[in-house]
Amino acid sequence: GVTEAVPDLVDLTFLPNLRGVGLPETRLSKRGFENVLRLRGLTRLNLDRTGASDSFLSKLDTSQLEMLRLDSNPGITDGFASSLGDTGRLQMISLSDTRITDKFLSRLVDAPMLWALHLSGTKITDDGLQTIARLSHLRALSLGRTTISANGLEKLSDLPLRELWLDDNP
Repeated sequence: GVTEAVPDLVDLTFLPNLRGVGLPETRLSKRGFENVLRLRGLTRLNLDRTGASDSFLSKLDTSQLEMLRLDSNPGITDGFASSLGDTGRLQMISLSDTRITDKFLSRLVDAPMLWALHLSGTKITDDGLQTIARLSHLRALSLGRTTISANGLEKLSDLPLRELWLDDNP
């Protein structure tokens, strides 16, 4: 379950070499999110089940991020796409159990190094698979608990996929 262990996360800027922060299942307060925003040079950030939302993410510097996990945050919607900054280094993004739709996916086409995309439990449809098919380096894809079909999956035939998760699909 979600813990209240570090809701006001201390300002960690006194650790200038910090490159990764993981806070899964920690319900952060506004102050806790503000302290995350103060961290510079992060390459890995895990905010699964923290209560992260579009408004917080609109202030996040993504220019150095290689891995971004935002699973199980219902406050994340397609609005996050417009604030998602530089994705040039992004290699993995996990947005499972968020409220994103096909509309969000067009923003990821600008992520040339993206090799892993996790979208289980989202509103992704067969139409969105056409955009995913443009992610030429994609090797791992999770689409469980979505409405995609076998016909839709055929759109991905040119991708170098090595892993595909389709759990609990109709």
